[in-house]
Amino acid sequence: MFPECAGPMFFYYNGVSAGKIIPKYKIRLIKTKYIEPEGAKRHDWIAYSAEWTPDSRTYIGQFVKKFYLDELPQFWSVLKGDMSIVGPRPLSVLHYERDRAQGNVTRFLLRGGLLGLGHINKGTSEMGNPVYEYEYVDQYLKRSSFGLLCLDLWIIWKGILVIVKGGGH
Repeated sequence: MFPECAGPMFFYYNGVSAGKIIPKYKIRLIKTKYIEPEGAKRHDWIAYSAEWTPDSRTYIGQFVKKFYLDELPQFWSVLKGDMSIVGPRPLSVLHYERDRAQGNVTRFLLRGGLLGLGHINKGTSEMGNPVYEYEYVDQYLKRSSFGLLCLDLWIIWKGILVIVKGGGH
């Protein structure tokens, strides 16, 4: 029906969690003409970076992105033990290497998560602020197991609210 939307529904690019390269599974949001084929073969994030451009999205992709449903396949990574429910978001290898060069070691120290302190700020001016990653590491080191469980449950609750409100970009 829409040839530009044809193609596989799922894909992955290489991300980093706890210093280890893992497949970061996602639902494809963009039209195939916006996917760089050689980068896609290498599972490079840049091949799929057009997901942030609304014009490149498929009709279904517009809805999926709004409610963060493109992240659902990452539950497989949680089940495999590559990711956890809460933690710093796994970055692409390119962004991980940039952050490591700048001294950010959060993704080296902790397993990546579906939700994190930064993730629950999507749609605000605080989105992407690395201070939240450091804050989570600080809390991880300071809190008791019960205190960390309470923090994680609060992050999960806030994440659910972000998803329900449909604040995706």
